[in-house]
Amino acid sequence: MIKEVLPLKYGVVFKKAFGKVEVFKAFVKDVLGIELEIDEVQQEYEYPQTLGEVRTKYDLFAEDSKNRTIVEIQHIKEDDFYDRFLYYEILGIAEQIIKSADYSISKTVYSIIVLTSLPRDKSIYFSTGIVDFDVLIQDQDKFGQKAGIYEHKLVFLNPKLVSAQTPALIRPWLELIEDSLDSRLDSDVYTAPIFQKIITEIRLDRLSIDERTRLKDEAVWDKTKRNAFEEGLVQGEAKGKAEGRAEVAQNMLRLGIALNQIAQATGLSIEEIQKLSL
Repeated sequence: MIKEVLPLKYGVVFKKAFGKVEVFKAFVKDVLGIELEIDEVQQEYEYPQTLGEVRTKYDLFAEDSKNRTIVEIQHIKEDDFYDRFLYYEILGIAEQIIKSADYSISKTVYSIIVLTSLPRDKSIYFSTGIVDFDVLIQDQDKFGQKAGIYEHKLVFLNPKLVSAQTPALIRPWLELIEDSLDSRLDSDVYTAPIFQKIITEIRLDRLSIDERTRLKDEAVWDKTKRNAFEEGLVQGEAKGKAEGRAEVAQNMLRLGIALNQIAQATGLSIEEIQKLSL
């Protein structure tokens, strides 16, 4: 049966569905192979004390006594995509170290990043990729073996590139996400109870008034950002990357987008953006 649904590319929708404890645990188990013992999934989570100059919020965040798990949804790949999520992962590790007298890290940190579009620069050409933080042994008799010291992992997923080669447990999750992107999916394909739960959660009538407002704002912002990116990048291809980013920033300034949002989208500093407006 074909059902009308809200696309899982939007943070409001994704967080509503995957923020349910049962769904979050099942997703993490199939992606990472770990069983979380949690009673809550937090949205827009921030650490109590900010490390460095950047305030970081996680779309979905949960942790038990052994594992700290972060899930982020992105629709447009921005210039700092890889750097930003590496920072998120490292921050999740470093935040646990309270003082120089004790560098022990009590929780393993896992970050799962879901990108729901195909980037123009073709820097993602796989459905599933893992950054493994463990020590890789180089001795000839143990070459390629892991030392088993660090379990931290950073996982990148792209539903647009799901294929027969995608890991079997991950594939149906990515297929469901990709299938939702045109706002219609065949619910008969996804018979597992956990997927039926997601399909129920992403119906329009399940959204509160506040969630509908935030979804509308996110949809407008998403369209605006994509249009600004595409216009600026097309013009910028002939001028070089730096000038292309400036073009994007200028387009966004003309559209009245806030400076901090332009900075996040382009990688330019607020000072650099302010100069463009003069």
